[in-house]
Amino acid sequence: MNGTIAVTRSLQKNANGYYDFELTYLGLGAFDAFNQILSLALTDYPEIREVVQEMEVIYQLNFYELNSDDFNTAVKELERFFNNLKNPNELQELARRVWEESVVALVRKDPRYQPS
Repeated sequence: MNGTIAVTRSLQKNANGYYDFELTYLGLGAFDAFNQILSLALTDYPEIREVVQEMEVIYQLNFYELNSDDFNTAVKELERFFNNLKNPNELQELARRVWEESVVALVRKDPRYQPS
């Protein structure tokens, strides 16, 4: 079983009547690690965390429902969290790898993304 992190959803449905998504699939260990760090990084933003984690029971994190301001807040808080890690434990290091290797590229392609 895999977990999914969906970052961007197309504005219009495709020819088959579905939205296209920019997403990444993760093993459950990597998904759980990232999800735990997401909770910590967004502690001060429970509304944003709730939107992203709404579908976590089916192993899916969704950033696509966030408005531009909330999306950029989530990105900046995750970046801040990872940049401030000193001597990360195994879980934190796994979550950092997920962020750097799987999520950042999708974030940067998202039209809502505003580099700091």
